[in-house]
Amino acid sequence: MIEGFSSLPYGERLLRLGLWTLEERRNRCDLLEVFKMFYGYTGFYSRLTVTIRVCVAIVRKFVNQDLIQILGNIFFSNRVIDRWNRLDRDTVDALSLNCFKNRLNKIRCIRMGFFMDWSTKP
Repeated sequence: MIEGFSSLPYGERLLRLGLWTLEERRNRCDLLEVFKMFYGYTGFYSRLTVTIRVCVAIVRKFVNQDLIQILGNIFFSNRVIDRWNRLDRDTVDALSLNCFKNRLNKIRCIRMGFFMDWSTKP
């Protein structure tokens, strides 16, 4: 639809337009859900049995390492724990959901690749 973009590869089009990849959007949405759980915007937190909240970090209860290697990041709790723990304290302590979203956008600008899975990073 944009003149001159039809010949560009998908990744280049996204970069030029400043858009997020599908993987980045999924990982960002995961972080938004965790934020909602922690601050009571959703009742899902009580059903999240794999993780527990310690200050602002999430720790795994007992998780079989062989299963993690086999299943990878299929489950929400496995996908989100490490990424949430890499967030700085200022971002996690955001006063509102919109403030948290804005801080995630700043993180993406500063640390490109933060929302990408390790297996797909160059």
